Amino acid sequence: MTNLIKMAGRALYVLLTAAAVATADMRAPLPGTVNDIEGQATIDGEDLSASSAGQAVVDANRVLDTGRGKVELLLTPGAFLRVGDGSELRMVSPNAPKVAFELVKGGAILEIDQLSKGVTFSLPMDGATANIAQPGLYLLAADQGSVGVLAGETAVYQGAAHLTLKKGHGVFLLAGQRLKSQDLDMYAIQNEPLYLWSRLRGAYMAQANVQADQAILAAGGTDDAAWFWDASFDCYAFLPLSGIEYSPFGWGFSAPGVVGKAPNPIHYPIPIRKPKPKPLSAAGRVSSARTARSGGGSDNGHTGGGSHFSGGGGHTGGGGGGGRR
Repeated sequence: MTNLIKMAGRALYVLLTAAAVATADMRAPLPGTVNDIEGQATIDGEDLSASSAGQAVVDANRVLDTGRGKVELLLTPGAFLRVGDGSELRMVSPNAPKVAFELVKGGAILEIDQLSKGVTFSLPMDGATANIAQPGLYLLAADQGSVGVLAGETAVYQGAAHLTLKKGHGVFLLAGQRLKSQDLDMYAIQNEPLYLWSRLRGAYMAQANVQADQAILAAGGTDDAAWFWDASFDCYAFLPLSGIEYSPFGWGFSAPGVVGKAPNPIHYPIPIRKPKPKPLSAAGRVSSARTARSGGGSDNGHTGGGSHFSGGGGHTGGGGGGGRR
């Protein structure tokens, strides 16, 4: 009986490998390629469909608009830009070494699992610029004029002012006000629609990585980190140059030959703990009361009108309002 189970297991592995080889493709996507679409979105006014995944490209100076939809873009190998509902993004330059894009409205999450030496991501917003040169997870909210670091580190410049943000911190980019680091409400952020969708996409990408590993091993291996098309997932899979690269969501992306024969993705949970409550000033208590009375939750997938920062009366849930005052 044991031998039969082992034989069945080996047969299943062979079938999985054969399927991976059949569905993998060596085409290299251009930076800015659409990798996934959920709902409605356009590029320069032209509608995207499910078949646009892997085909449509947000080139330099093109504009991506999401109505009631979300879009995942590929940047450099190992970097995903996920744009939430009701957002507008203008691509400044999708090419390395300096990738630049502007979030005009709405919200986006930038996930960087691997970053080549010398490559930076430049994010202009409201007269300030965030320069990212480390792997991590970054939250952008154009309606609030804010940048947050969920994992990693970024440098923010506004005129002659300079601020370094690390994990769990963010900043409002307000004209005429100095840059000031604030604590993020990490616990609330992880319950937002855009974050939940990004985490789900991360899980899909990890599964596609395993399948692509099997295909590359069967084809004789590869020497370069790259994207590989997987028709069964209708998206490009990411394979790192060597070893294992772990995403901010805890998923392991392996190079072929490392753990490529494993039938399942590797995952190490990375918990986001609820922060301890902070005492509010009298002004903060008034602000909290006003926020509570205003109500109006939002599940449109981007950052909404609430604040991502803990303390001082703000909250993350996207509370009704729409933008900065």
